[in-house]
Amino acid sequence: ITLLSRYFQLLWRIHLLRLKNISDAEIVNTHIDEVYKTFRQGYIAAANKYTVTEVKRVLSLLYHCDKDLKSLNSDSKVIITKLICDICSG
Repeated sequence: ITLLSRYFQLLWRIHLLRLKNISDAEIVNTHIDEVYKTFRQGYIAAANKYTVTEVKRVLSLLYHCDKDLKSLNSDSKVIITKLICDICSG
């Protein structure tokens, strides 16, 4: 959950920066320093594959999955599998 959340939070940030008319080159060079340089273009490419609405939906799914994992007495494999199916069915 943590790794997926971080990934989609970065995509969210890229979209927000684009809404402020910040170029992809500037985003790569100055705004996502926590990402290793060779992977930054990959995040830009991934942001192109998801709309802002889709990223928001996935972040919501991740939040609910995390909450379910912490509060329900269900099998964690089932909860995670459902999360992956929900993300892919988007």
